[in-house]
Amino acid sequence: MREFTPNLATICDYVAHFAQTKPDDEAAVDDQNRITWKALEDAASSYASALIARGIKPGDRVAMLTHPNVPFLACFLGVLRAGAIWVGLNPKYTRSELEYVLEKAEPKIVLGTRALDPAGTLGAGAIYLDDLAHRETFF
Repeated sequence: MREFTPNLATICDYVAHFAQTKPDDEAAVDDQNRITWKALEDAASSYASALIARGIKPGDRVAMLTHPNVPFLACFLGVLRAGAIWVGLNPKYTRSELEYVLEKAEPKIVLGTRALDPAGTLGAGAIYLDDLAHRETFF
């Protein structure tokens, strides 16, 4: 018999639903990481709380320059949970393309990884996720 999944309003609602109904099942896997629904829910909540503590309000833009992986997914969900608008920065963008998108989008916070921003294009206020990877709460 097939399980019933309710029709929920947002992607974050689905993560919360599966964190309650299947907490130990894998939610996402990449080359280096595996995460359960419960751990994904907890990580997304931590990111959302951290963003809100840094002054992010619903409708603010949060730009992210990362590869698509499990930490990206948790952070992406945290941005959404905080009510912010996610602005994706493609790792294949040239420096001038990154500068253009950042100028036009006017994000309140820019998140990235040092490996993708060796020239510091994201700016002095950028928050690098690799600096935060070993903290329980990411900020």
